[in-house]
Amino acid sequence: MKSGGKEHDPKPRVKINGSVQIRRDLGLGCLMVFIVFLAYLPAIKADFIWDDDQHVGDKSALTGLDGLRRIWFEIGAVNQYYPVTHSAFWLMFRFWGMIPFGYHLVNVALHALSAVLLWMILRRLAIPGAFLAAAVFALHPVHVESVAWVTELKNCLSGFFYIAAFLVYVRYMEKPAGIFYLLAFILYLLALLSKTVTCSLPAAILLVIWYKKGRIAKSDIMPLVPFFLIGLLAGILTPWVEKEHIGASGQEWHYGLWPRFLIMGRAIWFYAAKLLWPHPLIFNYPRWTISILAWGQYVYLLGIVVILILLWLKRRRTGRGPIVAVLFFIGTLFPALGFFNIYPLRYSFVADHFQYLASIGLIVLFASLMEKKILSGNNIIRIFLTTVLLSCAGVKTWYQAHTYLNAEVLFRYTLEKNPSSWLALNSLGLILFNQGKVDESIALYRQSIELKPDDDVAYNGMGAALLKQGKAEDAIKYFQKAVELNPDYDVTLCNLGNTLSHLGRKEEANQYFLKAVVADPDSFAAHYFLGNNYMDLGQNQKALKHYIKAVQLNPGYAKPHQKLGEIYYSLGSYGKSIDHYRRAVKIQPQWLDLKSDLAWVLSSVEDEKFRNGEEAVRLAEEVCQKDEGKNPIYLDILAAAYAAAGRYSEATQTGQKALRIAESKGAQNIAGVIKKHIEAFQQGRPWTQKPKP
Repeated sequence: MKSGGKEHDPKPRVKINGSVQIRRDLGLGCLMVFIVFLAYLPAIKADFIWDDDQHVGDKSALTGLDGLRRIWFEIGAVNQYYPVTHSAFWLMFRFWGMIPFGYHLVNVALHALSAVLLWMILRRLAIPGAFLAAAVFALHPVHVESVAWVTELKNCLSGFFYIAAFLVYVRYMEKPAGIFYLLAFILYLLALLSKTVTCSLPAAILLVIWYKKGRIAKSDIMPLVPFFLIGLLAGILTPWVEKEHIGASGQEWHYGLWPRFLIMGRAIWFYAAKLLWPHPLIFNYPRWTISILAWGQYVYLLGIVVILILLWLKRRRTGRGPIVAVLFFIGTLFPALGFFNIYPLRYSFVADHFQYLASIGLIVLFASLMEKKILSGNNIIRIFLTTVLLSCAGVKTWYQAHTYLNAEVLFRYTLEKNPSSWLALNSLGLILFNQGKVDESIALYRQSIELKPDDDVAYNGMGAALLKQGKAEDAIKYFQKAVELNPDYDVTLCNLGNTLSHLGRKEEANQYFLKAVVADPDSFAAHYFLGNNYMDLGQNQKALKHYIKAVQLNPGYAKPHQKLGEIYYSLGSYGKSIDHYRRAVKIQPQWLDLKSDLAWVLSSVEDEKFRNGEEAVRLAEEVCQKDEGKNPIYLDILAAAYAAAGRYSEATQTGQKALRIAESKGAQNIAGVIKKHIEAFQQGRPWTQKPKP
């Protein structure tokens, strides 16, 4: 029989003892997990890349104690509404913080487990070459982007739930039971909430039913109605979030219906070709030009239609497997084929991670054909060919994983393969800027602007680089151009505001900081810099409001705590002042100025119930020990701490040492204040005026 799932096998089968079968299956499963970890070893040791920090630690929803609530109930709190994925990031952040090893380990483990579950599904469906198909899925280099890129936890996690739901539903089809149905639905829901591309699962199940039975009855459809409904809801929500919260709207996404069909046709052939010949694999592929007048572009679409028609007409001869595999491939790819505005289409119409699940269709077809046409003979030949195939895939994956070692390696490799990638130019430009290679950074930004003159990111980067060179006026022009292109990007608004503020144009700077806060109310930088500017303008009450918000958004950053300590001290709220200084010191204990500020507050506060001379002495001694007694201000604060602790003799001696150092450095203003302090210490009383450098 060729039309269904199983085909007649004239050879007698040798029955295997159940316990032997279990041990064999367990051994093969462990082998698959082992080879996956071996192939992805370079990725496990890799760093974060590109937007990983936005998913792992930058967003307040991932770091704050209120994070889980915001992830689940506040759309826009994180990049996309994938609450299960972001809850996983939230949880992992508590284990590993910003250490990438743990995140990579989870991705690789999920991918390996998904491969094992896929093998179980294929074997249960009696599809030839089940283990080979699962192993090829596990080791195919086209999946490196999904596994080695921390951000794509959403692919690995949603894929795991998708395949698990598929397996449980297959079990439900074999022996209907409410527990299996409920479990399959829960797993499907978890998959959708990890990444919406998994909405194709119920359609894929119907394809499998048709493959096995040659027909689809009403009784097959009805149990899947809830699956279709929840998948449709998720499928509507995601494009809306992409448009309204991520920015997938505007000229770059403005295509008519026919151009979208042309994108689909070429993209499908692209993905199929990468599965067949995975070289080169690039993080950012060239974004081709679509034109309804270019008749050659219709060939891709026509080719797909012809193949589907031929497979349908030949289904009785070749079996239903080939057309099911191709329909699964296209259907699972559909959300990423250009019909929906998703943000990555700004950079390219294709990406390797888009076909993570879709690839299963063609991989299973390939493995099945291999099993029936080539591997069905001599066992030695079978083992040899299988080993060669999987070894080639594993080695290619191992080498490809090296391109993800860190962001610089990745984007240099991307530019080597795709010199027109303005995404890579901008990203590498930022990396080199952070390394202090400003001239090289500027050269890359210039190239990017030439390639894409309407990209605000390149202008923002150029502005920052010019500012680093001291060319503030030139930098302002580039920042202003970036704001003109994208008036709602809080980073550029803050950069422009800071540049104007440093030039003394505080009121003008304030306008841009306020715009940044409006553009992104959850922007830590916008609130922090606006607070700084208000302090410079002497408007401490307004500054206080924004520093409080900054602390709420990122409680693990010391500077806003320090600023709050300073403001509360000036307002006479000594308890709050000391609390924020202590929190700042706990976050950044190596910051000497911060420790000395806290020591001064504890020494000089007017309300004696908040004064703590012993703590002040401990802090000030630590600072002076680190500084090796070179800074007269640190020594003067230590003297004040001794005085607050009632140790006036030590206070006087330390103050005199501070005075000698200040005079030797010609710091007469500091020396004058220290003299007054010494007089107070000699009279047995503390002092409440800190010398300014």
